[in-house]
Amino acid sequence: MTNRPNIAVLTDSFASYSGFIGRDTPSLTILPNCIQIGSQRYRENLDLNNEDLLSLLRQANHAPQVTPPSVTDYVEAFTRIAKTADGIISIHASKEISPSWANAQAGARQVSHCPITVLDSRTISASQAMLVRLALELAASGLGLEEIARAMRSAVDRTYCIYYVENTTFAFENRIIKPAHAILGTMVGVKPVLTVENGHLAAMEKVKTRAQAVERLVEFALEFAEVADTVILQSKAQSTDTRKLLLERLKVECPQRAFPTAIYGASLAALIGTDAVGLAVFEKEMDMANGI
Repeated sequence: MTNRPNIAVLTDSFASYSGFIGRDTPSLTILPNCIQIGSQRYRENLDLNNEDLLSLLRQANHAPQVTPPSVTDYVEAFTRIAKTADGIISIHASKEISPSWANAQAGARQVSHCPITVLDSRTISASQAMLVRLALELAASGLGLEEIARAMRSAVDRTYCIYYVENTTFAFENRIIKPAHAILGTMVGVKPVLTVENGHLAAMEKVKTRAQAVERLVEFALEFAEVADTVILQSKAQSTDTRKLLLERLKVECPQRAFPTAIYGASLAALIGTDAVGLAVFEKEMDMANGI
């Protein structure tokens, strides 16, 4: 009987959100992004926890800068993990949103004594975390690195997310929405609904009222017949009005599903602001959904 391969999982802190399995998981390493607010730089969830970082972001007048782990950070992490692992699967925020994937690729090329697969999740936040969770489950089941990598590449195409953003300052400064959209938001209260499409975080449409935003989020949820994982995201522990309305509608339209709520991470907040409500979905694999 052969021993199971020891496959480690690594990700960047774009995948962080409350309730996500974290640093107490031996086979998982989360390298922190650095978030610069004014002249101060903080390593996400190390120098300050998520709650404290979000509190600082609420007071910021301008979008902070998010810097991913450096090539050196990845080389050091891969080298350390390789001492005990048979392989590493490294899962990163979309390369269209963050340089994390590129830095990890460069770092992996400098570590030759352990096979490393660097995966572009083509998403961020909870959707990315859902992929990380799947990788951990596959590793725990005893699959090898190539099998896990093959399954993960397929899973990338089954992650989806949508965000309703009430304050557009950060999204405008990060060039996620166009100047005209920001002006409309200021003048007549039109707000963007964002999604990640082909790895890009961008506005998919605009809404005028919170009720319209909730209806769009519900429509998004109803697009999926079978889901493996889903979560409502907001930026504070207290339930927001938008989240309450959304949950009420989802209970009516999708009574068979559970919709847990979590607080999204500071890296996402640095992009879209602290006044957003989102929904992340990980769709079931077709064969599993059909019971095959």
